[in-house]
Amino acid sequence: MGKLVSAAMIVRNEARFLAGCLDSLAGLVDEIVVVDTGSTDHSPDIAAAHGARVHHHAWREDFSAARNEALDCAVGDWILYIDADERVRPYDRSRLEHELADPSLCAMAVRFHPRTGYTAACIRPPHPPPPRD
Repeated sequence: MGKLVSAAMIVRNEARFLAGCLDSLAGLVDEIVVVDTGSTDHSPDIAAAHGARVHHHAWREDFSAARNEALDCAVGDWILYIDADERVRPYDRSRLEHELADPSLCAMAVRFHPRTGYTAACIRPPHPPPPRD
């Protein structure tokens, strides 16, 4: 039997968030694919400990190339693309299977419920701002 739902993600030094994300996927997806783009923390180990298939992809300053690598590695009929700092709310797997069995579907929407301040601490500009005159 094939896999119905895959979760795919790219990570780099996401150890702080990754376990929570992967825990939220348990029982909902059939496989988790994590593409690591050069972590120096324990992100790959955390992913593997949660049963994810970990692939390594050299970072080339191109999110789409890394994301496409994750999508290429996923084998599910449906793919949930998720970031390490996101969580899936509890959802009934049998309900999901019923919804995805509709042959007229070609895509599904995911509703986000942002939490203020949740990831703001990890957002930093890539370079210091220029000095002001």
